[in-house]
Amino acid sequence: SEIYQETLAKALANHFGAKLLILDTSSLPS
Repeated sequence: SEIYQETLAKALANHFGAKLLILDTSSLPS
């Protein structure tokens, strides 16, 4: 279950990281 939790944590980090990147780039003035 440790491997599952680690994989899930990485997936969540990638998901939220992508969302933050999208928000940051969209909030910047073009």
